Amino acid sequence: MQAAIYKKDISPKLEKEKKSPKNDVKEAPLEQENKKTEAINIAVLIEKIKKEAGKGFVAMTLKASKFDIDEKKCIIRTSTKFNYDKLNTPEIRHYLNAKIEELF
Repeated sequence: MQAAIYKKDISPKLEKEKKSPKNDVKEAPLEQENKKTEAINIAVLIEKIKKEAGKGFVAMTLKASKFDIDEKKCIIRTSTKFNYDKLNTPEIRHYLNAKIEELF
């Protein structure tokens, strides 16, 4: 599984959600996505990262982010550009991918 990091504004899924009406027929697939998100426990990932020296800022940034998880991707949506810039470095992206592979 690979992690993809998006700023909240540029996420393709958020753009679709903003344009679609609230009573859309596509609510059932969203429930299925939530079940997949529950299968991979993000809280466990954050706790493991928090325990490592020098990675506390990654855990804090992940706590403030939203996640979409499917079979091959973990999409992290940050709420601010500052958080996006902290997570979107090659070192941190590699670290997150390795940690996700290790745990899940």
